[in-house]
Amino acid sequence: MRRIGKPYVTLDCRYDDPIAINAAAVVISHELRDQAYVDRDLEDVFLNYQAACTGLVIFTFGSDHAWYARAGEARRTHVPYKIDPSTQRLPGIPFEALSPTVCSKTGPTKRFSNLHQRLPPASV
Repeated sequence: MRRIGKPYVTLDCRYDDPIAINAAAVVISHELRDQAYVDRDLEDVFLNYQAACTGLVIFTFGSDHAWYARAGEARRTHVPYKIDPSTQRLPGIPFEALSPTVCSKTGPTKRFSNLHQRLPPASV
């Protein structure tokens, strides 16, 4: 695959999809996991994403703890911020609630510190 040098974030791509593999961050919701990885151990699926993807891997679980890590890192968890669902731009995916904290940590994810501010607003 030809690299264009532009970092991007993708949502709900399978771990063997070139879009997920080359993304700066891949966010996976329970909707995709429930459809694509039925009867699979979630920890095993997360490890598959870490092994295949070059960027940050984030599994969301609604208002429950999210999982995130890069390849070779230990999986970490984060409780998303409480938000008003009527203001949520990505229905079903609490990405806006998750990204400011996960992406503002120092270290490997520091370059995503204002990612949520740089993304164009999604149409509702």
